[in-house]
Amino acid sequence: MLVLEHLFLCAASILSCLTALRWIGTPKRRCLLLSAIQGALNLCVGICGAYFLADRYSGALSLLVLIFYLPIALNSLAHATFQSIAAVSIACAGMGCLQAATEFLLEWTAISPSFRMALTVLVLGGCSLLWHWMSPLVSGDAVAGSV
Repeated sequence: MLVLEHLFLCAASILSCLTALRWIGTPKRRCLLLSAIQGALNLCVGICGAYFLADRYSGALSLLVLIFYLPIALNSLAHATFQSIAAVSIACAGMGCLQAATEFLLEWTAISPSFRMALTVLVLGGCSLLWHWMSPLVSGDAVAGSV
């Protein structure tokens, strides 16, 4: 179950990173590439953190990877500072919500593991759909034009 938890956490970080990058107006292909790299880093850090440290610290390490990765990735793309701050804020908010929901569902021992995994997939899919519906309301042009 520990490996599945890290895979779901990786999916949550990819989803959060992708959403943040799309909302600040990063091109779609670059969003997918940066989110995939961030997800791979997050998975490695999460599993290494669970192996070398107590497992409770691996979630915090995954969030730290997201916080440090986005400004570095966006700085190399010549994004403005406020766009990097907006992306980190959006990604951390999404990652925190999905991380809390994932940990709660996967540690809930009252129901079977397969049902917990199904609920976790539904939460990730539901958030993805919700963020997709909300993205026209907060597009890259709106963020870039607001400052």
